Amino acid sequence: MPRYLAIDWDDSELRVASANIQGAKVSVDDLVSAPLGEGTNVEAALRELIATHKLKASEALVCAPRSAVELRSLTVPPVPEDELPDIVRFQALREFSELSDDWPIDYLPISATEDGITVKAASMSPQRLKGITKPIEACEVKLIGLVLRPTALVAITKQLNPQPGQIRLLVDQVQNNAELTVIDGVKIQMMRTIHLPPNQEQAHRDDVLVNEIQRTVFAAKNQCRLDVDTVVFFGPQDMRRSQVDLTRSKLNLQAECVNPLDSVSVGGRVALGKIDSGKFAAAIGMLNEQGVADNHTIDLIRPRKAVEPPSRRNLYTLLALAAVCIVGAGLFGVWYELNGLDEQINSLRQTANGKKAEAEQAMKRIEKVESIQHWEKTSMNVLTELERLSTQMPDADSVQLSLVQGTPDPIGNGKVTLHGLAKGADSLEAVVTNLTDRDHRVHTDNAQKSNAQDKYDWTFRETMTIVNVTEEEALARKNATRGRLLGRPRMTTDSL
Repeated sequence: MPRYLAIDWDDSELRVASANIQGAKVSVDDLVSAPLGEGTNVEAALRELIATHKLKASEALVCAPRSAVELRSLTVPPVPEDELPDIVRFQALREFSELSDDWPIDYLPISATEDGITVKAASMSPQRLKGITKPIEACEVKLIGLVLRPTALVAITKQLNPQPGQIRLLVDQVQNNAELTVIDGVKIQMMRTIHLPPNQEQAHRDDVLVNEIQRTVFAAKNQCRLDVDTVVFFGPQDMRRSQVDLTRSKLNLQAECVNPLDSVSVGGRVALGKIDSGKFAAAIGMLNEQGVADNHTIDLIRPRKAVEPPSRRNLYTLLALAAVCIVGAGLFGVWYELNGLDEQINSLRQTANGKKAEAEQAMKRIEKVESIQHWEKTSMNVLTELERLSTQMPDADSVQLSLVQGTPDPIGNGKVTLHGLAKGADSLEAVVTNLTDRDHRVHTDNAQKSNAQDKYDWTFRETMTIVNVTEEEALARKNATRGRLLGRPRMTTDSL
């Protein structure tokens, strides 16, 4: 719950009301005061009052008397309410005796007709404003409002539910000064500040006050054409009885007392003792007005201002945010798709790596199979070739073999290398002739006559190439060859 200090002072006394405000509910828990003599520093007195009574608040309000401001009634052209602050300031610059652009100005609407709008406008010089606000700000309290005292009193009269057309004169007497305010319903029509003689008997002071009330009633009738029917004194009934009785008897007007504490809830020290609540009327009125939206005060710190055009900043911010969201969503979609593609690529890469390993293993198997197939195609049937050699070679008296070596060649044919001895050149030629056919080609690599005194006088090395043929063709040729050569002498293989 926000906590406030309402501060008011004059030449002789400093007054402070402490309250909590929640919505329109005001709870006053302390009313304290301190005397101000000649040369007394308001800042020091306020600091001591706050420390002595342990007053705590986050924000403060302060009153300014009628005598501290320049106040005028202004009539301006009929304009919409949101344009009225600028029109009032423009008119005030023309009609106020001393007013410049740095002076704060606030107003209260009084009446409105087709011809124009009448307002009560008040302004204060920046120097005087600083003299009021500086002592409060020096006490490390945030000042949020500087309210004209007569307008603060109207907030209390709202509690009486006045009807339109009721003309009242509000009397706020504080020490040697009194604020006299004429209101029509809740609208201020006239404001006066009077000074009472100091150091005089109360009866004499009351008589002076009633005379000033009478003078104000006449002024309201002559200047504003208003007939005051009720005079309202602020304070407890027993403390204002003499003034009420004197007004009734001397002016023949209705008079009543209004206790400002009746407009708020009370607690703390306020509920325990008897307090002259009348001198705190302006402070309590400020607190009442702080809790309501319909403000009827003149506030020079929070003056009425022209309604600024609706800012498009929020719209532009929303549009920019929407654009950012759209772009962000698009980027997220692209990222999500790319991320999905990355995952798919990684998955495919892993699959490919697995397939690659399988392919490598398969290639190894294929290479093995191909090598086996190649071997099968290019390998010689050793037994068949040996059988052929035994049948086709010249007889043992003519040729002896010392080495028979068979290998495949790079183009898929078989190769048989023969080392041996031959009896004469005719025998050597017979080897080549007998072994050569369409599937066997014989080439003499080396042949020379030997000097040894032996019947085998030739040494040779023959290479026989076996052309690759199918198994069926080889078998058929083998059978054919065997049939033709049956009965021929076979060569010996003793030397093999």
